Amino acid sequence: MIHDSRKYRSANDVGTPQYKTHMKLTIYDIQPKDFGTYKCVAKNPRGETEGQIKLYGKLTLAHNLINPDMLNVYNIQNNTQHPT
Repeated sequence: MIHDSRKYRSANDVGTPQYKTHMKLTIYDIQPKDFGTYKCVAKNPRGETEGQIKLYGKLTLAHNLINPDMLNVYNIQNNTQHPT
């Protein structure tokens, strides 16, 4: 489980109707060790659902930094890619 910290910040935006929620995870100072699969699980008295994303990117070797233009998020559940 990921908790809010200097590294991670989560947000929960309530939609319309109110039972629809958009979850957002922000990762600060992203490093190659942060790449991988992230899963979000939502539970309430009516049931449970989950979604997964895959975060991957490329290093800029000249500066040993991650090039933000090369980051991608892949929604495994819906098979869609979302550039950041």
